[in-house]
Amino acid sequence: MKIALTVEEYTKRGGISRYVAELAEHMAKEHEVHIYATSWRDADNKDITFHKVRTLPGPLVIRQIPFTVQNTLGFKLSRPGYDIVHINGGESLCPDVITAHSIHKAGMEFKKNNEHIRGLGFHDLYALTTEKINYSYRNYKKIIADATSGKRELMKYYNVPEEDIEVIPLGVDLNEFKPDPTDAALEKAYNISDDDVVLIIVATEFYRKGVEELIESLRILHTKGHKNIKLLIVGEARVEGVRKDDSFYRGLVKKYGLDKNIIFTGAVDSNNMELTKYYNLADIFVFPTKYEGFGLPTIEAMACELPVIVGPSGAGEDLIESGKNGFLLGDVNNPQEIADKILILSQDGKLRKTIGKAARETAQICSWDNIARRTIKLYEEILGC
Repeated sequence: MKIALTVEEYTKRGGISRYVAELAEHMAKEHEVHIYATSWRDADNKDITFHKVRTLPGPLVIRQIPFTVQNTLGFKLSRPGYDIVHINGGESLCPDVITAHSIHKAGMEFKKNNEHIRGLGFHDLYALTTEKINYSYRNYKKIIADATSGKRELMKYYNVPEEDIEVIPLGVDLNEFKPDPTDAALEKAYNISDDDVVLIIVATEFYRKGVEELIESLRILHTKGHKNIKLLIVGEARVEGVRKDDSFYRGLVKKYGLDKNIIFTGAVDSNNMELTKYYNLADIFVFPTKYEGFGLPTIEAMACELPVIVGPSGAGEDLIESGKNGFLLGDVNNPQEIADKILILSQDGKLRKTIGKAARETAQICSWDNIARRTIKLYEEILGC
């Protein structure tokens, strides 16, 4: 099978970029794979052919528009015949398969309702336009949604027929994200003792990911005497709408007297096993996200054998069986509920271990090899193989 995959930047860092890189590497074992990208790193697989798509320097939307135009015209007019053209979002207007990692129209509604961001920027107009052309006008043969929540959004906002959508989750590298011994140097740097129960959240959009509610839940637990519970906040806050930068959250921690319990690590490299070391510092992963396309940190944490406490949006609904391989939150905006779930796991080491092992088993189903195999099966259905 001759397959074309598009992505603006090919790399194993980041969500969409890594998705394409992992699919390409696994598919190239048995198929002819071509990548159309503006740049590439981590591209040492000689079985993959790379094609440069030139764009203009500048902001994201200035790069995206020529990328979409060149891919659309290229696949229609000048690029060799492919069995499958697989894009992400609006990277072309003549695809066979679109992976909808998120639905921009749904994201805009969330922002309007929850973050008081009402103005439309050029990037929003670009994303909404390409979504309408591709989804409303059925400009595809199949759509892959990362999660059932994304499938519902496609049906709600663009009236996409249910049978046109296949839910295939994002994957995880089980050799990179795995349970390992705690890094002693990191443990010492963050003053973590054997008596501490360590929580972790990995995020950049602190408002949407529920970092404030998580800090509030730690305050509740601290006031009730559970002072051995610590939280690692991995990442740096982005400022947008009512989202605050790191100083707001650090101020909240100081106000509550939690300086010794809540640790801001800053950004951590998502490649080269660095992030895995942080997951392995922790006992519990907590992710009270308000809105999510999928949420890669959830499956990464599960692969590291961590019990997870997550909201239902994105991966949570599809992967978590509450009480078996993690806990689902009913109300991600309720710090008391978050605190209650944390307390259950923090007081029972045996339960943490049991749920953590079940979480790893779930993650194994989502290995990149399995995700690539499911995607190839979808291609074959399209081609009538």
